[in-house]
Amino acid sequence: GGANGPWDGFVTASTQAAEGFRDHSFGQATRISGNVGYQFSPDFETRFYLNANEVRQRIPGSVTKTSALTTPEAAAPINVLADWQRNIDTVRIANKSTIRLDNTIIDFGAFGVDRHLMHPIFQWLDYRYKDYGGFAKVTDERIIGGFRNRFVAGFNILNGTIDAQQFVNIGGFKGAPTSSLLQKPENYSAYAENSFYVVPSVAFIAGTQYL
Repeated sequence: GGANGPWDGFVTASTQAAEGFRDHSFGQATRISGNVGYQFSPDFETRFYLNANEVRQRIPGSVTKTSALTTPEAAAPINVLADWQRNIDTVRIANKSTIRLDNTIIDFGAFGVDRHLMHPIFQWLDYRYKDYGGFAKVTDERIIGGFRNRFVAGFNILNGTIDAQQFVNIGGFKGAPTSSLLQKPENYSAYAENSFYVVPSVAFIAGTQYL
């Protein structure tokens, strides 16, 4: 991490691997995340974010009580035969910006996520998620008639697609297709809230939200 004039940034990365106590329980994960910000002026700044993950994990599954007590390292036979796994690749990018006016702060931003689930279990699940959205929020604090007043309003959008493909699992490899679904969820919300302080420690609050 570091800062230079109006710029600042930070990045971190990690990787880990495990053999696992039980058979068919090994895995590894690599992750990186970071952000970089720029301050155009004391009242206007923006920041970009990046996060990426790669996870590879075998699944040993559940076994009978007898198996767990006599051969605790053993995996469920079907999990080994069909090579059950849970693998995920994810990339997320986002931005948040802030503008400060006399009594008002405006925050706004957007994000996008690309995630791929590769999941051979009872079937070979191949799911691709593409999520995107944004937000805006206004916070206004001022004195009205000698009383402190705080007003907050904003909206959020979270949309995306889920391309869900399923196949016969043949030893950890894709077989014939069994299911194909394309889902398109959409989520919108808007809200507003006003706090009027009749005394410094007591406020009347009114709010509304639409989903």
